[in-house]
Amino acid sequence: MPAQLKISIRYLTPYSHARGERGEPEWPPSPLRLLQSFVAAAAGVHNEREGLKKSLPTLQWMAGLAPPTIYAPRGRPSKSSYRMYVPNNAGDKVISGWARGSDVSFARKRPEKDVRPFHLFTNSLHFLFSLEGETEFIRHCVDDLKRISRGVTHLGWGVDAVVAQVELVDGRWDPEGAVEKWIPGSSGVLQLRVPTLATVSDLGRKHGQFLNRIQGTVFEPVSPLTEYRHVYYRSGTDGTDLCYRAFELRNWDGSRFRYPANRLVHLAGMLRHLAIEEFGKLPPEGVDPQWVERFVAGHLRPDMPQGRFYYLPLPSIGKFADSGVRRLMVAAPSHATKWLDILAQRFHGKTLKAEGDELGGLAPPILVSLRSDPIIRRYVQASSSWASITPVLLPGHDDHMRSKREKLIRKALKQAGVEQPCDFEWSNSSMFPRGVSSVSKPRAQGMPGFIRPDHLLPNSAIHLRLDFHDGSDAKNPVWVRGPLAIGSGRFCGLGLMAGLGVPSMPSMDWSGADTELNLTEGEAESDSEEDGMQ
Repeated sequence: MPAQLKISIRYLTPYSHARGERGEPEWPPSPLRLLQSFVAAAAGVHNEREGLKKSLPTLQWMAGLAPPTIYAPRGRPSKSSYRMYVPNNAGDKVISGWARGSDVSFARKRPEKDVRPFHLFTNSLHFLFSLEGETEFIRHCVDDLKRISRGVTHLGWGVDAVVAQVELVDGRWDPEGAVEKWIPGSSGVLQLRVPTLATVSDLGRKHGQFLNRIQGTVFEPVSPLTEYRHVYYRSGTDGTDLCYRAFELRNWDGSRFRYPANRLVHLAGMLRHLAIEEFGKLPPEGVDPQWVERFVAGHLRPDMPQGRFYYLPLPSIGKFADSGVRRLMVAAPSHATKWLDILAQRFHGKTLKAEGDELGGLAPPILVSLRSDPIIRRYVQASSSWASITPVLLPGHDDHMRSKREKLIRKALKQAGVEQPCDFEWSNSSMFPRGVSSVSKPRAQGMPGFIRPDHLLPNSAIHLRLDFHDGSDAKNPVWVRGPLAIGSGRFCGLGLMAGLGVPSMPSMDWSGADTELNLTEGEAESDSEEDGMQ
C-alpha cells in the first residue's frame, strides 16, 4: 500500500473559533491554517528567525503537497453567542481624560465582539496527504514534521488549544469515531484555503513586517497573506451530491420580502425564468448548444444526459418562525459548481419578475447573495433524520394503497439520487410547525392547500420523514448532508427536506460540554409574519 502522511489534531476544548476570509465559521479547518500552525511551531522550536531557516525545506515540501482529505469531527454552531470586550490600545486617552477631570471609562474604549464558536462532538481531526513513494527526503521531512508538531499548540484562535501528531500510514487506515470525510476536487459544497509553494515565504514576509511594524514613531500595518489558493471540498456524506448557492429576498427599501410557502412554486418559476434569461444571453464557456434548454430550463429528452438546476424557495423554520419564504437556493450536481458560481454572480442584485399577478400587486423582490444563516443551515447541515417541509409529490398515484405508496417512495428516493439506506414514514402533515399541508385543495379549516405545476396534478402528495442508517441489523445512525429534495416536484421546491437534528453523540469527557443537539427548537431566527406578502 502507498504511504500517506497523517497529521492528527486533538482539541483540548470542545470548541473551534476559526474564521474564514469573510469572518464566517471555518469548519473543517483549512489546510492553509494547518500549515500556519506548523510554521509558527517551527519558529518556536529554536527561535523566531533560526527555527524557520532550519525547517524551511520541510515546510515548503508540506506546502507543495496535494490538498489532503480531511476527517473532521462533526458538530454545530453553538446555540448561543457570548460577547467580549476587546482592548483597542486607547488606554492613554482614558488616563489623559482622567487627568483633565473627565468621566471617561475604560469600558467605552473596548469594542464589543460577539463570539459564536463551533461546537465539536468529538475531539480528533485528521489531515491525510497522499505521498508519491517514500524516499529518503520524504522520510527526513516526516521526521522533521514530527519534531515540529511538538510545538503546535493552537489551531484557530488562541483559546483553541490542541496537540498534534504526525505519522506515516498506509492506504488501509480508517478513522475511528464520529468524523465526517471531506474530499478535495474540482467541485463541492465549500471552498477551503490551500497553501502553494510560495506560501511559506509569504508567511515569513508577513512575520518580518509584524516584527518591524513600528519604526520610530511611525506604524506600518502588516499586509495580508496573498500566496494561497482555493480548493473545493465535498462531503463524503452528501445526500444527493448537490452543491448550492443561496439568496435572500429584499424589498426596494432594504426590508425582507416574504412570500406564502403554499405558493412557493411561483417563486421557483420566477427564479427559473431569470436563469434562462441570463444564460440565454451569455451561456458559460464550453457548454453545448442545448445546455440552456437542458440544464437551465430542465427540458429533458430521453437522449439528453441527466442533470439540471434545482430552484428551491426556502420556508422559514423554527419555534418562533412562520413558514414564509424569504430565502431562495439554487442547487445543482457537484460537477456544476462552476456554473453555480457564475449564476450567483449574475443573480446578485437582480429583480424577480412575475408573468401575471403572482406577486399580488407587491413590488418585485431583489435577490441578494447570502452565504449562510440559521435557516440556510437547517437545509444543508448534516443530520441523520430529515423531514419534508413542503409536500413530496410521488412519481405517480398510489391509489390509496400502502404497498404501492411504499414502492413509489423508494422510486422517488432513487430518482433523487439518495443511495444511503434509510427508514421512512409518511403523513399528510409536516413535522415542522406551520408546514405546508399535503392537501392540494383549500380546506375550510387549517392551512390552505398548496399550488403545484399542472403536469403534476395527478401525482399523490405526502409528507415524508427519512432516518438514515448504515444498513446493518443495528441500524446505526448515519449523518447525511443536504440539500435534499425528493419527488417529482423536487426541481421547483416541492419535496424539500430539512434536518431534524442528530442523536446525542458520546462525550469525549469534555468538561461541561453540552453534546446534545436540538435543532428543531433552536437556532432559527424569529421570522415574523409582519413583513412581505401575507
